[in-house]
Amino acid sequence: MNTTRKISPPSTNTDDLNRDVYILSNLVAARFSRDIERICSEEKISEAHYRILWVLCLSESQDGLTMGEIVDGLVNKASDATRLVDKMERQGLVTRTLSHTDKRKVIVSVSMAGRQVFSRLTPNIKRAHIEQMNGLSTSEKKQLASLLNKALWG
Repeated sequence: MNTTRKISPPSTNTDDLNRDVYILSNLVAARFSRDIERICSEEKISEAHYRILWVLCLSESQDGLTMGEIVDGLVNKASDATRLVDKMERQGLVTRTLSHTDKRKVIVSVSMAGRQVFSRLTPNIKRAHIEQMNGLSTSEKKQLASLLNKALWG
């Protein structure tokens, strides 16, 4: 994002302020996503694929997760997650098996190749997050996280 061009100072008009917050939040999200997409493209996966690897690799479960459990940890709809996991399975990053206890459930597990991709990408993504938040102090990051949670969940 061009840092020399900024939206004008906050308006006192509620409609204008709501619009400005909407536009700014979308611009920030798009910029952050582009940064992560660029890093993920080195491994021929998308940001959304990385998020699935993140959920699987950081899960406490050694047996894998159901699609519902994966979706709970993501910002994706269930239909998107199924499509993403389909591609990841074709790439050898994950495997799918039927649950031993409930044959209606599919368990997704990260493969060794998936863990390796996750391990290679994670340091670069962490650096990108540091750069993305470089202009904010720790207390400002906490405040921003709190405000975004409030806007998202009420």
